[in-house]
Amino acid sequence: MTDDLSVNANIGQPDLKQRKGISPIWILPIVALLIAGWLIYKSVVDAGIKVVMTFATAQGIEKGKTRVMFRGMPIGLVQSLTINKDFNGVDVQVEFVKSARSLLTKGAKFWMVEPRISAQGITGLETILRGNYIALQPGKGEEAFQFTALSEPPPMTSTEPGLQIQLTAGNQGSLDTGSMVYFKGIEVGKIERCALGKDNNVAIDVFIQKEYAHLLKKSSRFYSVSGITLEGGLSGFKIRTEALSALVKGGIAFFTPGDGKGFKDARNGDVFPLFENRDAALQVGSRVTPEKIESGEGLQITVEAERAGSLKPGDPVYFRQIKVGKVTQCRLSPDAASALVDLDIERYYAPLVRTDSKFWKASGINMSFGLFSGAQVKTESLEAMLAGGVAFATPENQPAKVESTHKERGVELNEYGTEKKMPAKKSSKPSFPSGMTVKKGARFILHDKPEDAWLAWRPIILLAK
Repeated sequence: MTDDLSVNANIGQPDLKQRKGISPIWILPIVALLIAGWLIYKSVVDAGIKVVMTFATAQGIEKGKTRVMFRGMPIGLVQSLTINKDFNGVDVQVEFVKSARSLLTKGAKFWMVEPRISAQGITGLETILRGNYIALQPGKGEEAFQFTALSEPPPMTSTEPGLQIQLTAGNQGSLDTGSMVYFKGIEVGKIERCALGKDNNVAIDVFIQKEYAHLLKKSSRFYSVSGITLEGGLSGFKIRTEALSALVKGGIAFFTPGDGKGFKDARNGDVFPLFENRDAALQVGSRVTPEKIESGEGLQITVEAERAGSLKPGDPVYFRQIKVGKVTQCRLSPDAASALVDLDIERYYAPLVRTDSKFWKASGINMSFGLFSGAQVKTESLEAMLAGGVAFATPENQPAKVESTHKERGVELNEYGTEKKMPAKKSSKPSFPSGMTVKKGARFILHDKPEDAWLAWRPIILLAK
């Protein structure tokens, strides 16, 4: 028994040692905690941007389906719809992707895109397959998260480089946003907006493409080409329209007097009047300097008269009853003491005009009576008698002398006592014009009727090649 006690006495107390470090049992919870923390961090960092838009109605908007699109890319999704507190609209909460933050400014505009039928055509057809969506037009300003959506698409504003101008008109007519702008039948721009401006006039914002901006000068004139212009006369009927698309969409066109030479280029913000048609744009008071007239490649001259009479732009200019040019403009002189008529003589016939040429009105009928010769009716041509026009003649080196008897004038009387023309006598020497050629801008007097001597002039003049 003594031995047992000694043995028990030799048995010491257990040696307890504290283990250092983390117990393996905690590794799994810690890893789970780290993953959860990372997920929370990512959800906060990558969280979408919450935006509230107020629409008049919720028609066409579906939770979790309707998207916000920008340049064909989805950047947001509708999360919820609620009626606002004032019961005058629907608040739509949209979550945008983080990268769209820079687009959410006070100047941004939102609207619902859905199929629309108008004079400009059918738009929004893509929504038939993928449903309605909310479109975004970026703007400027501070960051914003509350917007009021537009009831219809905003005016189109081009992001391309070009020229922004404005036209003023008495009424809008058939013009609308998207209508085209034409120059010599070529589409060079478009209408971005039509709205009421100052003095209840219609303000039309126009965009001209960059490659065509140089065609627009401060003297350019705009006119409406919506519809068809029908002109009739002795030479037939003419139907004129700038382009077939203008019949449906409406449109405007412009031209620059004198091909724009000598005028300054138009700048952003310039304002132009919009004329009802091309003829109205050519009339008096169109703000163009006297030296500048609409023309082609011919000779541009001006004739001055006490009054313009029935002359109008487009009337022909005759030489020996052959059309050699046209009237381009009728206007008042700077002191309003006379009427100025601008003429454009075709380049081929330009040598016919000399410093001593005589011009007269070819419209109307000149009648004379004689005791033995009876009545004589003179007119440049039947077309000129009704449609109007200008005629001119150029004197010979030795002007023909007006004789007193009918035989000396180269005519004889027939059995009825009226004059009949005798064969012209051939001259042994050619008769050349006595005057010198003229330059662009030359001015002449426009007479009401010709003198007999002018009609007898027969100079030899070589035409241009």
